[in-house]
Amino acid sequence: GIIQSVFPKEKEKPASAGKTSDLKRMVLSLQKLPAAEKRDRITIPAGSEIWITDDKSDLAANIQKHLSSLNYDSKIATLENLPSLEAPSNLGGLLLLAPADNADDAFLKNSFKLLRLAAPGLRAAGKQGGAVFATVSRLGGAFGLKGLNKKAEALSGGLAGLSKTAQHEWPEVSCKALDIGSVGNAAAQIAEELFIKGPAEVGISKEGRSTIELSSSQLGSGESNYLLKKGDVVVVTGGARGVTAECAVKFAEKKPALVLLGRSKEPAPEPEWLANLSDEAEIKKQIMQRAEKKVFPKEVGEEYRKLMANREMLKTISRIKACGAKVVYRSVDVCDGAALNKVLDEIRSSLGPINGLVHGAGVISDKLIEEKTDEEFERVYSTKVAGLRNLLKALGHEDLKILVLFSSSTGRYGRTGQVDYAVANEVLNKLAQQQTKLRPSCRVLSVNWGPWDGGMVTPSLKKIFENEGIGLIPLEAGAEYLLQEICSSSDRPVEVVIQGKPSSFSPSIERAIDLENYPILRSHVLGGQAVLPMAIMIELLAHGAMHGNPGLTFYGFNDLSVFKGIKLNGNGSSELRILTGKPVKKENIFIVPAELRSSSNGREFMNAKAEIILSTNLPKGERTIPETAFPPYQRQNGNLYHNFLFHGPDLQGIEWIDGCSDQGMIGTSRTAPTPSAWIKQPLRSNWITDPLALDCSFQLMCIWSFEHQGAFSLPSFAGRYRQFKLFPKGKVRIIIQVLSKSKNKALANIEFIDQEGTLIARMENYECVTDPLLNKAFANNHLT
Repeated sequence: GIIQSVFPKEKEKPASAGKTSDLKRMVLSLQKLPAAEKRDRITIPAGSEIWITDDKSDLAANIQKHLSSLNYDSKIATLENLPSLEAPSNLGGLLLLAPADNADDAFLKNSFKLLRLAAPGLRAAGKQGGAVFATVSRLGGAFGLKGLNKKAEALSGGLAGLSKTAQHEWPEVSCKALDIGSVGNAAAQIAEELFIKGPAEVGISKEGRSTIELSSSQLGSGESNYLLKKGDVVVVTGGARGVTAECAVKFAEKKPALVLLGRSKEPAPEPEWLANLSDEAEIKKQIMQRAEKKVFPKEVGEEYRKLMANREMLKTISRIKACGAKVVYRSVDVCDGAALNKVLDEIRSSLGPINGLVHGAGVISDKLIEEKTDEEFERVYSTKVAGLRNLLKALGHEDLKILVLFSSSTGRYGRTGQVDYAVANEVLNKLAQQQTKLRPSCRVLSVNWGPWDGGMVTPSLKKIFENEGIGLIPLEAGAEYLLQEICSSSDRPVEVVIQGKPSSFSPSIERAIDLENYPILRSHVLGGQAVLPMAIMIELLAHGAMHGNPGLTFYGFNDLSVFKGIKLNGNGSSELRILTGKPVKKENIFIVPAELRSSSNGREFMNAKAEIILSTNLPKGERTIPETAFPPYQRQNGNLYHNFLFHGPDLQGIEWIDGCSDQGMIGTSRTAPTPSAWIKQPLRSNWITDPLALDCSFQLMCIWSFEHQGAFSLPSFAGRYRQFKLFPKGKVRIIIQVLSKSKNKALANIEFIDQEGTLIARMENYECVTDPLLNKAFANNHLT
C-alpha cells in the first residue's frame, strides 16, 4: 500500500493498455477449391476399419457403400448405443455425421464420447499406416456464412470443434470438418474428400467445394451508428469481473442501463479493516488474525480470492456509475432457465424492456480429448450453449437492438486441451448466423476473441501464448474495439476474429528472486518489505539487452519507467523475466527495447521497461552541470543512515554531502563491490553500470525531497542515461541539478564524476515521486 502509492495509478496495468490499431481484425469468406483430382491424396491401409455414425437417413449407408468399393471395412455406429460399443485397437477412420433431423446437445456430447472412445485406435492406426477423422455438419455447404434459416440446425456446426481440436492433439491422424448442402451425390463427395489432404474445413454444395478463408479487414470508416440510446437496457452475462466487465464499462460511456449477470453472489461493502489495504501479504495476515479458529494456508488463500473478487466487482460497478449509467448486478446461473426468467422479469419490471444482450459467460477446463471427463465437457459446453439458449428463449419476444456473443479463436482454429470450448464456441458462431436471419433489425455479432490480457488468461497461459507468438488483446483496446464494431455502419459481418498483435519481445533471462539468493535486498527494506532497487532493475535490463546482442557495449538507456515495485516479505519469492525486442540500428548505436516482468502467487506484472542503448564503442563525455557552491549540509553519513534513510549496510554508500540547496546537491559515494558480494549467482562477474553509485544518487534525491518538499521520494522515471566509461573502484562524485519541483514530483539531471574530474555518466530528466506516507515507510526498515 505505502510503496505502491508512490507510483501513478494509471501505470499499474500497462499490459492492459493499448489501442484498437494494436488489434488484428479478420473476417471469414468462402474460397473455391481446385477440382478434387488436382489435390493431394491421403492413403490408409486397404482393409482398415472405418466407423460411420448413423444420421437417421440413407446418407450413412451410401457412404458405407462407397467406402466398401474402395476396399475399406466400414461399420455404422449408433450413438445411442455408446455403452455397448468397443472400439478396435487399430481404427483406420471415424466419420461423425450430423443427424438428418435436428441435432441437439445430446448428439454433440455423444459425438465427443465416441471420439474419446475411438482415440486410442485412431492414433495407433495413424502411427502405423495412416488414419482419418472427419465431421459432417448440415449448414448448407458454406458453414453458415450464407446465412441459416430457422429450420437449419446450427448445433451441428459444433462438430467442427471436434476435428479442429483433434488436428492439434493428433498430428498422426488426418482431421477435417466437412459441411454439406443440398447435393445429390453427397455420399460420394464425402467419401472422396475423406482421403484428400487439407484444408481443415471443406464445404460441399451444388456450387462445388470451398473452404473458409480469413482475411485482414480494418473496420470501415463510415459513419458510426450507435444503436442503443440513453436508458436502453442491456443484459451482460459473465459477471462484474474480467473481460465482459471491462466491455460493460466501455458501454457505460453511452449511458445505457446495464444489467450484469454472474454466478458470484452480489458484492458486499468491504469491511473497515480491509478498505485501506492492498498488499496481499498484509491482507492474508489480517485474515489469519481475525479468524475465529486456526486457518490453514489454503483456506486463507480462498478467503483472499473471495475478497479480491468482491473488490473487483465493487470497482466495476463504481466505474460504470462514474460514467453516469445505471447498473445492477444479479447473481444467477444462466444455465438455470427458471431462475434466469425470474431475474429478467424483475429487470423488466424495474428498468423496462430489454434492448440488448452481450453473452460473455464462459469457463475452461483444459484436458486432452482422451483425458477429459463427461462432467468437464458438460460444464464448459453448457455455460456457453445452454446459457445462450435460455437467454434467447427468455428474450424471444424482445425487440433486441444488439445481440453480441463472446466466442473464441479456439472455435475458429481449435486448441490443444480445449475440445469442449471449441465445440461450444463454434455452436455460438452458427447460432449467431441463425439469429441474424431471425432478427433482421438486430445487430448480431459473434466475436471470435483471441486471448485477452486478463480474465481467464493466467500468467502461465500468457507465457505459452508468448512462446507461440500469439499476441494478447489489451483490455481497454478490446473493449473499445467492440463498441466500434457495434457502431460501424459500413462493414457488418456476423462472425469476426480478433487477435492481439504478437509481441515483438522474447524472453532473454528468467530468474527466481528471493532474500537467500539476493542478500542485497536485506539492505533495501521499505515498509517492512524488501524492495528491488531501481539501480538493480537497470542492471537487469541492461544485461538482458547485452545477452541477446553479444559484442556490443552498454551505452545507456532512454525512457526508463518503473510501474510497480518488486516486493518480498521474509520468505517470499518472485519469478523475474527480462524480455527484449529486436535491436534497431540508428547511426552508430543500437536501440533494444527491454521489459522487466515478475510473477508471484499466480499473477504477472510489468515492473519496468526502457530502451537500452548499445554501441560498438563509447564516446568521451562532456560535463554540463557546473559545481555550484551549495550551502553546507548538516546531516552526514552516520546520522543519515541510522536516523534518516532506510538503507541497510550494503547500500550505505554516501560518504559525504558537500552541499544542498533548492537548486541541487553535491555528494561523494563509494562504488559497488563485485556482484558476488550482493547476489549469490550473479549474471556477470562485473557490473555493467554501478548500482551502488546509482542508488546513492537516488538516495541524495530522497534527502533533497525531504528537505525541500517535506517528504521522502522514490524514483519512478529517467528520460535519458549515457555512460561514457566504466565506473572506477573506489569513489565518485555525484552532482545533482534540480530542474523543477511540484507538490508530488521533482525533476533533475545527475552527473557522475571520477576522482580526476572526468565524466563517467549522465542521467537526464530523472523523476522522483514524493509521498508523505514514505516518511513512515522509511522508518519501518525491518523485514516483517
